[in-house]
Amino acid sequence: NGYTDGGRSELLPLKPAPITVAYLGYPYTMALTGVDYTMSDRVVTPPEQYTSCFTERLALLPHTYMVSDHRQSQSSSIIGTFSVADAAQRSLPHTDEQVVLANFNHLQKLGPATFKLW
Repeated sequence: NGYTDGGRSELLPLKPAPITVAYLGYPYTMALTGVDYTMSDRVVTPPEQYTSCFTERLALLPHTYMVSDHRQSQSSSIIGTFSVADAAQRSLPHTDEQVVLANFNHLQKLGPATFKLW
């Protein structure tokens, strides 16, 4: 899962399995001995551009490395126009008037330090 809180990447150089694969949370090099492959796709990691940047070998999936279920898509509820009036009704900023900063991540990662950076 890459360099994330609780990921325990410090164990990878100990080679805890015969083959180790970095996948999903961080689709770039871990730059650690002990990681054999990074699983990705040609869009996220074009091999002709990035192979030399990796300490691992690339395992490229044919379509996308991101697992998702299209049946759970919320696109119908978010695609469309969002007017100034819509924003005002919801007490939200509108991008024509203000910068909107968003982080679609785990809530424990959001806090005063993150907002201060923004």
